[in-house]
Amino acid sequence: MLAFFGKIFSGIWAYVVIAAAAVVTVLAVIVAAREAGKDSEKVKSARETLDVLKKQRKAAANSPADKPAVVDRMRDGTF
Repeated sequence: MLAFFGKIFSGIWAYVVIAAAAVVTVLAVIVAAREAGKDSEKVKSARETLDVLKKQRKAAANSPADKPAVVDRMRDGTF
């Protein structure tokens, strides 16, 4: 059994195994980098969404409550 593995990992097959391991390693790094990029984009999108929601809430809090309040603010020029 050891002789079999000795033949496989000697000579040209050793180079083939090393090259295959290098290719698999490079592909794993590329896939991980793509996933990190996707995660980064999701975080950026979520932050932008939260910023918009905060602005909407602030605008809603500062808005007049009823029609007479709207009329008063329009007359004052603060609308």
